[in-house]
Amino acid sequence: MDDNTWMVGANAKVILPPWEPVEAEATIYPWFFTSAGTLQYETNLRSPQLNNNRNLALYLPPSYNENYLKPYDQVLLMHDGNNVFSSACAGCCPFGCWNAHTTLNRMIVSGQINEVFVIAVYNTADRINEYTYSVDPGYGGGKGDLYLDFLEDTVLPYVRSRYRIQPKTGDVGVLGSSLGGLISCYAGWSRSAFYGRTGCMSSSFWWNNEDFNRTIIPKFQNPMSTTKLYIDVGGVNDGRAETETVRATFQRIGKPFDYYFDAGGSHSEGSWANRFDIPMASLYPLAFSPVALVPDKDDVIVN
Repeated sequence: MDDNTWMVGANAKVILPPWEPVEAEATIYPWFFTSAGTLQYETNLRSPQLNNNRNLALYLPPSYNENYLKPYDQVLLMHDGNNVFSSACAGCCPFGCWNAHTTLNRMIVSGQINEVFVIAVYNTADRINEYTYSVDPGYGGGKGDLYLDFLEDTVLPYVRSRYRIQPKTGDVGVLGSSLGGLISCYAGWSRSAFYGRTGCMSSSFWWNNEDFNRTIIPKFQNPMSTTKLYIDVGGVNDGRAETETVRATFQRIGKPFDYYFDAGGSHSEGSWANRFDIPMASLYPLAFSPVALVPDKDDVIVN
């Protein structure tokens, strides 16, 4: 690669420590030609926890098929995988598509976020039960912990065995909308040692008489938790009052979080698709970690 060709995506930054000599290394995984990620599908994955099967839609970041040495430590689990990407596969997006891959491609290639490997887990006919952690008097539910066990003990190991993902302990991301937002917030709050990034879009905080706010937040309050938290809500029939109550509780207990109010947003796939870039920028901002290299300017390439 000649000196006039820049790698795709974010610039790489190397920060040398002030002392001498430096005897450490930093590894950079550049790619130069690919500006779009790849969608891959895994079918009929068995859940021993829930006794059913489902498909997975995977977003492999742009560099995945170009730089075969690169491992991916930033991994995001998304719910309602049927609606996350495109309708190119049979049965996808029955309620409208987020086309999340186009947002990810744009943000990654322009350097707004680092590369993220996305695992979008399809829902099933038992969605209400699987996305709720308690029983609502009118709707039932309550299999949420089994569903999260499925994600952690079956889905991630399965994908890890077939793809180059190496999620860091305590840094797995989880994101969803509606009941998917509720189970995401529950996952990040009750299992903060596992989920380090939590995206809760238009979350159904009304569930079971608002017991997320009344019961779950106090029960699992952990002042040592460093989980990155994002919540949002739309202004049109989207449960704003319940979301504002949760927001106020987080503020009262001193939990840092990012909040977004979409005044024209409704409880719909289209609204979530339109603002998907906002939680991604919140949860996966481009960040440089100080790394050390042998301080020879002829050997240090910073693009």
